[in-house]
Amino acid sequence: MFEFPATGGVFPSSDFKTVKLIRYVTHFDYFVLACEFLFCCFLLYYVIEEGIEVKRRGLAYFANLWNILDIVVIAISFSAIASIAHTTIVVENNLEMLLSEPDKFADFTALGFWYVISYIVYGHSQRTIELPWTRSSYFPLKSYAYPDIRR
Repeated sequence: MFEFPATGGVFPSSDFKTVKLIRYVTHFDYFVLACEFLFCCFLLYYVIEEGIEVKRRGLAYFANLWNILDIVVIAISFSAIASIAHTTIVVENNLEMLLSEPDKFADFTALGFWYVISYIVYGHSQRTIELPWTRSSYFPLKSYAYPDIRR
């Protein structure tokens, strides 16, 4: 691709995006699989904890902004899991079909797109997740944020 700026000249550029479509090949890949499993376990614990909290408080639970943020984090985490699962299923189903005809060009653009999107969502959910046992480190004024919780 070439870019022609208003000041004159030509800027050649190319954009290559590489993705690893077959996810679990090396030992590090299996470590990533274990981390994804731990993420799902933490998410399950987090959902149970928030469910108990909603059941105990009722609609008053949603009056606190931090509780709404907890629900948003859970929703983002579930979307990350769904996106990664969808990508894995799509890659496994389409990879064999694309490689079955060696004389035709195998267009991996759609597979790579979903793979990159899944990791973007997963990365953002990891960045914003708040683990239950670290609340005091996130909120030094915990008594103001959660007035009905005793230490």
